[in-house]
Amino acid sequence: MKRDHSIIGQVFGRLTVTEWVSSGKVKCQCSCGNITIVTRSHLWAGNTKSCGCFGKEYPSHLIHGYSKTSRIYTAWESMKTRCTNPKCEQYPNYGGRGIKVCALWAESFESFLSDMGPAPTYKHSLDRINVDGDYCPENCRWATPEEQARNKTTTQRLTYQGKTLTIMEWSNILSIPYKTIWARIKLSWPIERVLTEPVRARTTQVKI
Repeated sequence: MKRDHSIIGQVFGRLTVTEWVSSGKVKCQCSCGNITIVTRSHLWAGNTKSCGCFGKEYPSHLIHGYSKTSRIYTAWESMKTRCTNPKCEQYPNYGGRGIKVCALWAESFESFLSDMGPAPTYKHSLDRINVDGDYCPENCRWATPEEQARNKTTTQRLTYQGKTLTIMEWSNILSIPYKTIWARIKLSWPIERVLTEPVRARTTQVKI
């Protein structure tokens, strides 16, 4: 192969050609400081852009810095599967009842990542604020298991004095045990009595 000396000094990605080595091969200085010998045709084709450092910094299995097994990428994939794949076990509760993923998120993990960011902790998972609404920026958050439990469609809510809250929320506000409220509901007590009846203190008999 005829040596084309005009290639000397040209830059290809992170590589700057410094000299010919042999037929078809050139020596290059990488921006990271390493010296490498590469095939000239690979430079022209764009197949070689560094001494190998680029691949170490940005592995091909990473998408915007996250692997396909990362929590956020898995959340994105699972969200789409629940809404679009009838073979998915959870489909009846999502896509089967009309829940969709907004077009921007459905097409782009980058958009999902940009809107949601990574989960704050390993305990947080993707949650819809309105359980009957779609997956979209304005209706999604990272929530703890406790927050999600309060937001399930099966969570019973009680309305009293114009305020509608879950049993757990009423329990926290009124300091009435959750099990006590639930037991009163099963006894068909009126809601007012359920939430206002004082909790009887247990007495312990001491044997003498």
